[in-house]
Amino acid sequence: MKRIDLATLAMWLLVPLLETLSQIFMKLGGSHFTGMLIGWRWFIQVITSPVILLSFGCDVVSFLLWMHVLSKYKVGIAVPVSSLCYITIALAGWVGFNEPVTISEIIGTILIMSGVSLLAEKKD
Repeated sequence: MKRIDLATLAMWLLVPLLETLSQIFMKLGGSHFTGMLIGWRWFIQVITSPVILLSFGCDVVSFLLWMHVLSKYKVGIAVPVSSLCYITIALAGWVGFNEPVTISEIIGTILIMSGVSLLAEKKD
């Protein structure tokens, strides 16, 4: 198995963190547009919103880091770490936005992460 260097591991772990930040910024930005009619004015305000632009920025950096990780490792090895965002996004919603996390969401997240981990197991 290929050894993971510290810099790549840091980049790898930044992917779910940046994805979580992107979702937080998108949620914050989206709350500013509640009740507005969708049209050109709405569109211009959305794409020029500093919070929405932060969300996009997180996505761009996350994408670039993800491409770096995928250039060094197989998808089956890389994906389980990136799937941590399922947990971090749910926790951010619960802690930051007081969104409930149901038992079915917890079970679903565990099942998804278990499935991703099983797919990533080394096949001899």
